[in-house]
Amino acid sequence: RLRCRAGRVQRVECVDAGGRRVEVAAGTVVLAANGIENPALLLRSGLDGPHVGWWLFDHSHVLLELRLDSDPGHGRAPARDTSVSYAWADGPWRSERASMVVMPYNPGLQIREALALALADGSNGRGLRERLRERYARALMLDVCGEDLPRRERFVELSPRRGALGLPLNRVSYPPDSDYFERGVSAVLAGLEERLRPLGARVVARGHGARGAHLLGTCRMGAEGVVDENLRHHDFENLYVAGGSAFPSYSALHPTVTIAALGVRLGRHLAEHVLPGAAANVKAS
Repeated sequence: RLRCRAGRVQRVECVDAGGRRVEVAAGTVVLAANGIENPALLLRSGLDGPHVGWWLFDHSHVLLELRLDSDPGHGRAPARDTSVSYAWADGPWRSERASMVVMPYNPGLQIREALALALADGSNGRGLRERLRERYARALMLDVCGEDLPRRERFVELSPRRGALGLPLNRVSYPPDSDYFERGVSAVLAGLEERLRPLGARVVARGHGARGAHLLGTCRMGAEGVVDENLRHHDFENLYVAGGSAFPSYSALHPTVTIAALGVRLGRHLAEHVLPGAAANVKAS
């Protein structure tokens, strides 16, 4: 946690795996520990404020299985995702439904899951093998990634329970996606069959893709947020909060490049305005 006095962070208090506590004197502190641990550090330091931990968001992935009239050629691409469709990414309709991007999942149908479900239903033997082989050969798998509106009921807080190091655990509230998100998915479903009609495509299954990779929004940037446009905490002149937790909102696109750009911009700001003698090195590079 952070030890603060007179509008500045004075020290950072740490605890190691053996429970030993160490304090590090701080000139400038940059928190860069993701959208769950950044607010947790602030909360453990008593720096709660009106927005710390609120407005958590993550990308929801919907995995679609489309059946085609021919084999799409799974397993022949150089990477898992090699392209992206922006057909549903932006437009005036975003006031009504979510932005969505669509990416082909090149490995194809996940045989392990399909096999487990079939075995649970009592299927087995050569007939099952042939059915799965034919399903795999005609399946086009698409990963649909979308946004949702910032929602106050999605947040991070400290739990009354404590972990092995004696620190409060984190507790996350994250209710299901809103109708805004679901309307975005519905638009993709309707559009895909229309666009892929020459291939005989029809949507036959929908499942959840991976979640929990993009932890955003809990220390939002803005005049009414936690940090200003330079990622500096509104109440502490030597405290900065970096990474995706500063996002005030998000889109369907992955945030990695934007997070990196914010990190570079913060580095230049610190070099030019905070760290003596560093600006010359930044300009030289």
